[in-house]
Parts: sequence; structure tokens; C-alpha cells
Amino acid sequence: MGSAGGRGPGMTQPGAMMGQMEQRIKAMQELRQQILNATTPEERRKVMEEGRRKFLLGMTMTQLMMDEQGMTTAPKGSAPAPAK
Repeated sequence: MGSAGGRGPGMTQPGAMMGQMEQRIKAMQELRQQILNATTPEERRKVMEEGRRKFLLGMTMTQLMMDEQGMTTAPKGSAPAPAK
């Protein structure tokens, strides 16, 4: 979509963002069920590690979308948060 509606090229539509959010919620519900279905601590650990990787990927993607749309919470020109 062009600049109509205040969005530049490549901007994600609100409906598309909601669809992505619904997919993430469903994935989290599935992860919860996998954790509950795990019968050994080792299985639970593996499920939790995979879930953590997916969660971090989702958070990174969300941040990139927010940055793209100018929706970041940090004021422009502010210093980035220190790495942990």
C-alpha cells in the first residue's frame, strides 16, 4: 500500500498484525499443551527450550515491525538499552 492512510510502502496492515498475533497466541497454547503432555523432565526441558527460541524469534519480529512503523517506545535519538 502506498502512503494512503499514513502508511508507507512495506508497512503491515493492522488486520495482518492481528492475524500474526492470533497465530502467536495459538502457538503459545500449543506449547503449553506440549509441556503438560511431556512425561519426563528431559522432554519438558526440550519443549521449553524450543518454546523459548520461538518466543525470542517472535519478540524480535514484533520489535522489527514496530520499528518499521515508528511505534518504538524509545524516543528518537535515545541511547539503546545496555546489553545484558
